[in-house]
Amino acid sequence: MLLILFLGMSKYLQIWKNAYWLRAFDFKGKTNRKEFWQVYFVTAIINLLLLIVCSILGNIPNIGALFPFLLYLYVFVSLIPGTSISIRRIQDIGKYPEWILIGLIPLVGPLLLLFWFCRPSK
Repeated sequence: MLLILFLGMSKYLQIWKNAYWLRAFDFKGKTNRKEFWQVYFVTAIINLLLLIVCSILGNIPNIGALFPFLLYLYVFVSLIPGTSISIRRIQDIGKYPEWILIGLIPLVGPLLLLFWFCRPSK
């Protein structure tokens, strides 16, 4: 069962590696809608799995504090690639990269970004 899941995810993991990590410092390119959402799908699954592992193994004496640290480390390291792919997606719909900062406005900003991320490429 896990093998079937892994074989089905291998395409997504390849896209995640190429579009997310290998282009982490590419703020000038473009990322299409399909690639953007595939990367965020894999990222969400990895975050969920890390959270589950941390909640299960986080109570083990002596090494329990290591697991939440790994989760925080992954989230911290993912900030630049996540920002990069979001900026590339914004550029793909024809907006200036500075528009990513609209996400800092409570409620309205994230909803507008979600709307833009769902728009087709220009």
